[in-house]
Amino acid sequence: QNVPRKPRFPKREKIRDHGLPVLLTEDFDRVVVVYCEATFIGEHARSVSSKAMRRKPRHLIHWVARRLRTGESLSMILRPPELPTESRLCPTGLTADDLLAGIELPEARDAWREFVSPEDILVSWNKSTLDAIKPLAHVGPTDFLKGIYKNFARRRDKDCAISGSIGSVMEREGLRPGPALVAGRAGLCLSQIEVIARFLNESAVSWPQAPPARSVLRTSDVESAASRETSAADA
Repeated sequence: QNVPRKPRFPKREKIRDHGLPVLLTEDFDRVVVVYCEATFIGEHARSVSSKAMRRKPRHLIHWVARRLRTGESLSMILRPPELPTESRLCPTGLTADDLLAGIELPEARDAWREFVSPEDILVSWNKSTLDAIKPLAHVGPTDFLKGIYKNFARRRDKDCAISGSIGSVMEREGLRPGPALVAGRAGLCLSQIEVIARFLNESAVSWPQAPPARSVLRTSDVESAASRETSAADA
């Protein structure tokens, strides 16, 4: 019996359009943008293997958030058990003195609980931010602007080659960050996330023939995505 041969060059899967997330429309007032800095410390900070780095723990050192509806903001510098190397610390815009004057993790958890509400939708640029804070504090509904922007850009140009850099997105769209409300790289990144979120919100009405709005991710969705990524990395 003849068995059908598989095509030598499989047909590429069509890019799926996941629809317009509700956080860009009726739920935009619930959005809280969030960013964090997490780094390696001690002997882990001197590793150069990217594969090995993925399996080593990172310590949260700067945790910032801003509620778009009211402009309320939260900024916490956390004191790690051990200082990172200068090469790890320098890109964050923080100093060793900043970290030594930082707060302990239990205090940061208390401040986070006072800041967030059950109705908030946490929005970061990518999943790594929420991966860093998820083990440390309650994380409710979430979504990621990186994926939302890619969907938006492909609606305008299906052949668009999209970089994952938040800076390149700002440049491509001609956007400028607002004033940084907190020190360090976290202040700039939080401002960029807010600007892109507002840009996508204002552009939402121009999305042609948009599918029904999709719900934001829940914590279980984040865990499932992380599990799939881990399995793919180990394969």
